[in-house]
Amino acid sequence: MHLIVLSSFWGELYSVAILTTAEFNASKVDPNTVKFADASLTKLKMVDVDYDGDVDMLLYFNTRDLNLDEYSTDATLIGKTIYGFVITGTDSVSIVRKGKK
Repeated sequence: MHLIVLSSFWGELYSVAILTTAEFNASKVDPNTVKFADASLTKLKMVDVDYDGDVDMLLYFNTRDLNLDEYSTDATLIGKTIYGFVITGTDSVSIVRKGKK
């Protein structure tokens, strides 16, 4: 489960990684097609997120743009590869409003 803190302030980012594996190359994802919880991508980095020697795609989204609230239990990332294949991933989340416990 991932903790997402929803903030009332602009500029706070939440990161999501698309990992490269033996079967999938994250660099083949078209970043212009990626959305996370209905939010558009703010910025990205190509880095080795999981320290396995290959390059992964680290995506950043503005928390105010995420279509999530304190009752959300999962969040989905969708996009397409440069070849037009749809990718999707869903994970459980726990939402906390900033300033609340």
